[in-house]
Amino acid sequence: MKEQPTNHTGGPLLEQRFRQYLSAFDGKKKDFSEVEHLFDAIFHKDFCETTNNSQQQQTVSREQTKAIHSMYFAMGTSATLIHYRRIGLHTIDISYHFSNDQVDIAVCQLSSRMQNSIVGRSRCPVGKLHWTTMANNRLRLMRQNVQPFNI
Repeated sequence: MKEQPTNHTGGPLLEQRFRQYLSAFDGKKKDFSEVEHLFDAIFHKDFCETTNNSQQQQTVSREQTKAIHSMYFAMGTSATLIHYRRIGLHTIDISYHFSNDQVDIAVCQLSSRMQNSIVGRSRCPVGKLHWTTMANNRLRLMRQNVQPFNI
């Protein structure tokens, strides 16, 4: 009997593509057309994002996300990956930091993957002070030999 190939091996490739896309946010102003192929390699054609702002849920389409990222590239945004963790067969926990002259924000996302691309995500922006507080709490717990929880 022949072994059948599994259809869920795309995790490492998606992570590599995501890291490559995030590294394009290098602080240099650029036109989105220079990195659009990286965006297209990550975000599924049916991608949508759910954000929670002030107790109100909002859905953002793939084209709207592309426009937002285009603006960030034009502003010379830098991005730093905080973590990328697969937490389920089709779910990824991703956090990163965006900064430029006007924006300084840490972003936490739960992303759903399908066919080696991100098809949806739930996003909650987290302020810089909050991340600093969490990092300090982690250090305090580590000094007390308590295992800090993962975010």
